[in-house]
Amino acid sequence: MLLHTPLAYQATASVGNIRDFKRKLAKAASKDGPCFIHVLTPCPSGWKFPTDQTIQMAKLAVKCGAWLQFEREDGKITINQKPVDFELINEYLSKQKRFNRVTDEIRARIIAGPRTATRPCSACRSWTACDLNSHVHRALLPLTSGTASCAFFAPLFLSSYSFF
Repeated sequence: MLLHTPLAYQATASVGNIRDFKRKLAKAASKDGPCFIHVLTPCPSGWKFPTDQTIQMAKLAVKCGAWLQFEREDGKITINQKPVDFELINEYLSKQKRFNRVTDEIRARIIAGPRTATRPCSACRSWTACDLNSHVHRALLPLTSGTASCAFFAPLFLSSYSFF
């Protein structure tokens, strides 16, 4: 939804890449006007994984496409780090006990989503990351009581879903 807001600078970042996070903070500080940076910070107690794996979880979220790192500046969206391998979503979900109820069928649908995309994302023109995030969201939403807003920000839902 923030992509529809006229901010001077918008970005996503991750604690798994501190250098990128610092660069985005410096860029936001140099702007004249409101800025927003959404930072992925995995929560060991809520996501139910060992605390010593926090940085690895943040890196894995980016690698598998569950967290899209981008910047929006002067109306132009730049994807900073594209997903490496969508198959890593299995590892990402398996390492978090909050996703114990996610079946192999749902995981297959999540991974198949970007491979069967018929059009690029209208926000960033990407054929991969946004489509994956949209499919992740659509596959996981029935398992939760959560509701969706903008499909582009679907990675936020992966970080906020909880399965008890």
